[in-house]
Amino acid sequence: GGYEVGSGSELRHDGSALARKGVVVVTINYRLGPFGFLAHPELTAESPHHASGNYAFMDMIAALRWVQNNIAAFGGNPHCVTIAGESAGSDAVSVLMASPQAKGLFQRAIGESGAAFDISNKDISLHGAEQQGVKFMQAIGAASLSQLRQRSSAEILALWKAPDLNWTFRSIVDGWILPASVNEIFKADKQNDVPLLAGWNANEGFSFVGRLGNRKLNDVLKTQFGNRAAAAMTFYPASDAEQEHRSRMTYAADITTVQATWKWAVAQSTTGRAPVYLYLFNHHPPVPDDWFGSDFKVDQAGAFHSAEINYVFDHPGIIPSWKATTVDHQLADIMSSYWVGFAKSGDPNYGMQPVWPKYNLADPQRMVFSAQPHVAKDDEVERHQFLDTAPVPPDL
Repeated sequence: GGYEVGSGSELRHDGSALARKGVVVVTINYRLGPFGFLAHPELTAESPHHASGNYAFMDMIAALRWVQNNIAAFGGNPHCVTIAGESAGSDAVSVLMASPQAKGLFQRAIGESGAAFDISNKDISLHGAEQQGVKFMQAIGAASLSQLRQRSSAEILALWKAPDLNWTFRSIVDGWILPASVNEIFKADKQNDVPLLAGWNANEGFSFVGRLGNRKLNDVLKTQFGNRAAAAMTFYPASDAEQEHRSRMTYAADITTVQATWKWAVAQSTTGRAPVYLYLFNHHPPVPDDWFGSDFKVDQAGAFHSAEINYVFDHPGIIPSWKATTVDHQLADIMSSYWVGFAKSGDPNYGMQPVWPKYNLADPQRMVFSAQPHVAKDDEVERHQFLDTAPVPPDL
């Protein structure tokens, strides 16, 4: 939920079905919004680590330490820990792979639709985050940290939604949880080098295309790419209304979740020694017609952002209004088995067919999870490589 909403107790995070396949499932909660990411010079000054703002990740690391100390009592193995997350959770997994504070606390990583591989060059420095905190404190009318701590959580939550703050919650290069950006840490081969299973959904853009507003896609591309706009248009063609609709979906997906996730997979396969397994989820869940509200046609949703969660947890029918079919249950059994196999061994091919190959750019193969799961060439590489050398995308 963008580091803003959600909890480990959500129905779709029920780990019962996975536990029946032989793993111990732990769901956690961590601080969200300003409670998870507010940095401020006074907070930095009082910290023994001279850092502030990455409280959400501190919570996750504390949970992993709890697992190390206690999971054996539940039948778990503290030397065989897999961290997994979707969207902001996936972003968090990439941060933990980069953080020296999480070293040795897990042995495998799973990321679904998100990564902290920055493609916008927004300021993620501690100083920049502190200045955002100063602005927040001024807006709430507090003259000091002690005064801010006297304000209610309701007041703080109400204020951070103010449009003039334009606050985006994300990891901060604080010198402690992250000594450098996630990009830089992986490039320098300083990440926690563990097997990675990562991917995204075929129609991620359905959830994010609204951020483009009513602007014509070609105008957006001209703004972003300048004299390379013509080349960009070959990847996002818009010669008619139908083609523009599809390209808008693709572009929105790329600049929100897909490109960053791909960069993560490539970074680990380039500098890491542990393998990477890439996937594409391409199945439309049986959501009811009114699932997205009256403004959206459910038949256009496809494999939308977060659609894979109920399949990974092997309970496609856990939401009562989702009328899961035999195909849904079969796909959920297959996906969850690959995920469980990866958690057990660091290789999803734990007695599974078809064989899921390791990902590398020399022969970029990935698993496609559809009604008939199969291995296919990653045919999006050229577009990702173009974006990787492109100017900064517009602030959506």
